[in-house]
Amino acid sequence: MNIKSLLFILLCSYSFSQENILNLNKAEESKFVLDGILSEQELENSVELEILYEHEPGYNITPEYKTTGYLIYTDTFLYVGFKAYRDEVIASIHPRDNRSLFEDDFANIHFDTYGDARNNIGLTSNLYGSQADGVRVEATGYSGQNSGWSLDSNFDFKSLGRYTDFGYEVEFIIPFSEIPFPNGKDQRWKINLSTYYRDINNQGSRVRAYSSMQDRDNTCKLCQIDHTIVMNDIKLDKKFDLLPYLSSNVSGERTKFYDRINYETPNVEYGIGAN
Repeated sequence: MNIKSLLFILLCSYSFSQENILNLNKAEESKFVLDGILSEQELENSVELEILYEHEPGYNITPEYKTTGYLIYTDTFLYVGFKAYRDEVIASIHPRDNRSLFEDDFANIHFDTYGDARNNIGLTSNLYGSQADGVRVEATGYSGQNSGWSLDSNFDFKSLGRYTDFGYEVEFIIPFSEIPFPNGKDQRWKINLSTYYRDINNQGSRVRAYSSMQDRDNTCKLCQIDHTIVMNDIKLDKKFDLLPYLSSNVSGERTKFYDRINYETPNVEYGIGAN
């Protein structure tokens, strides 16, 4: 491989993994009301993050429709709002984590709170506040075969939205106590915002668009998150969990294979642990 080819590959890799630091502003919690309305009071001093890259069906092209994210935080939660400019909006009420939600127009927030490109926390909501959440484990092989989403997790976040004259908007309130992240009052999380919708100007095709560029040939999707949010001096609310436990075992022996097993008295242990 000659030097020119090597430089070209390095430049292409860099273009898909630039880090943009977003220093979020802190606000008083009294400013925020979960009513589905992105008020001027809530968005004051928020940092904007545009969703600029259509990944499907286009490939890192400008989306047909504009979507803007707004980020700000308080002592105890992260606030994320979306304004989605659409000609048509499809949304219904769904049970939590029901896959029918993914046929709607919805907004997504993806976090890599440890910055190690291993786990991706995903929070999803449509304008009715129907939610899904999950964790994506990054691939361990070259093919990306071992990666995928699990919806088994249940992060207790709040969301609600509404139809507007420009399309729809939806707001998320994400308590810090619900999200795993490194110890410390100062936090740096990688973040990617995304949205799904039907493009009525392109035969109703299903569009997926991100705030970060995506290289389809790179199986490590978390390595391609462009933005890092910085939040300082947050409050850490520690949970106190009581963990009841019960365990039992029984053993026995026999002298010959065809003998009956003589069992001892079962050993039972129980109690309550604290975490």
